[in-house]
Amino acid sequence: MTTTAQNATPRIESLLVAAHRNLSVLQERRSALERGGIGQDHLAADEVLTAFALLGEHERDAMLAEVGAHWAALQSKGLVCGGIENATTPVLRLIAHILPHTKAIGSIWQQIRGAVDAPEPPHGTWHSATSVCGSWGQLARLHFSVQDVEHLMIDPDPVFGLQPVLVALDPDRCHTGSFPFAIDNGVITMRLRHRNGNVYRQVVQATVEEMA
Repeated sequence: MTTTAQNATPRIESLLVAAHRNLSVLQERRSALERGGIGQDHLAADEVLTAFALLGEHERDAMLAEVGAHWAALQSKGLVCGGIENATTPVLRLIAHILPHTKAIGSIWQQIRGAVDAPEPPHGTWHSATSVCGSWGQLARLHFSVQDVEHLMIDPDPVFGLQPVLVALDPDRCHTGSFPFAIDNGVITMRLRHRNGNVYRQVVQATVEEMA
């Protein structure tokens, strides 16, 4: 009895360590999915993430079968990256959880990014600086607030070396945030999908200061 208990303790500890590691990864992936356009109401709650983490590698084959057919489409929408074989089973479980809510992401992404000639947002919808300047490569942070908006796309010029980000928002709340980037000569385009269905565009110009 004593030997069994002693042998069981390291096994339990290793399972708890793995569950803690899984939970940390799941929290990161949940944040990434929200940035990719999945609404908070459709994401797994904290207690559900914990359950996914504790299940570990249980039923991996079933999760691979359920998610595998959708993996390429999810990659094209920026919701997953890499090969499915490299994804942990808890992450696959999280992806399976949000699968029904990924179908509209492509159309929303295309609608927002395709609005190249959209007008500026109505007064009170968007607040931020319209220009930022500094030394080349200097880390800057664009602070903003937005309200009455369902989706926000932050689309930096390629010169910044950053990918576009689509964020789902609650239009009934005022949201504040910031966007970090390294100073260069280029434009950061903010595209806002308003609660009325219209898409608006706010341009922020970044400029490298000339050396004296």
